[in-house]
Amino acid sequence: MSPVVLDYRRFPPPAAAAWFVEHLWVARTAEDAPPVHEVFLPNGRPTVLVRLGALGERIDPVTGTRTADDSGVVGVSVDPHVVRLGPGSWFVGAQLAPYGLAALSPSRLLVGESAPLTHVLAPVAAASLAERLRAAPDDARAATMLAVDLAASVRRRASADRLGLLRTSIEVIEDRRGLVRPIDLAQQGGVSLSALHQCFVEEVGLQPVTFLQATRFFMFVAELAGPPPWPAQTVLSSMRAYLATEPTPREVERFTGLSANELRRAVGGVEELLRGPAARRPPRAAW
Repeated sequence: MSPVVLDYRRFPPPAAAAWFVEHLWVARTAEDAPPVHEVFLPNGRPTVLVRLGALGERIDPVTGTRTADDSGVVGVSVDPHVVRLGPGSWFVGAQLAPYGLAALSPSRLLVGESAPLTHVLAPVAAASLAERLRAAPDDARAATMLAVDLAASVRRRASADRLGLLRTSIEVIEDRRGLVRPIDLAQQGGVSLSALHQCFVEEVGLQPVTFLQATRFFMFVAELAGPPPWPAQTVLSSMRAYLATEPTPREVERFTGLSANELRRAVGGVEELLRGPAARRPPRAAW
């Protein structure tokens, strides 16, 4: 990933936020950079974004719907999307654990939705956050400041038993690339299938089977494209090569979590958006 066009850095969360924040990040483009398109793959994680520079744009590759990529909270997504960053973009963000948004917003988990920062922060804290982050002495300090604000805004912490069940289940799901049955997760966690279902719905916002589908899609792309970084054209070529083998609909659903038609529409939409000089950027999981 060329720092001349896009500078992207990750930081670990401070101890107070480490149980529900997976990592922090800062991303910026140069003032004279050409537009950059980033492909984001669903990975079952919510994100908190703070925009400090130029406004970006979030695009649905299937419908073509465009929305401002501004400060706010982006809930768990199960579909790929494209973000267009212009010159002078600058974001500070936090990738939450799958159950992280439930700690900040227990009553509304924003599945497939986004909301302003006030969804998770007090209005006064949200209003001053961008100014405080811009004034931070370096990127690491800015990222830590965001995490500290989020830790201070926790409204509910799940029980140790629930957190343990979720962490174990998610680890198994990702180790097996989403190729595991919910009943097997329940048995391994020592709970009933209905209890596992309730836990995921209330803490993540997704049924276990839907989380499995999102994980399969992400792992499917990662396995075909090889180790990251993943050039966009490599990802698209891998997807096209997979579809060219004419897999059965059941196989497509098993390995991607999508129907064959859904996968073709997603591939075609991403390919269309990534045409041109701004396309040559590597896709990632959520910021």
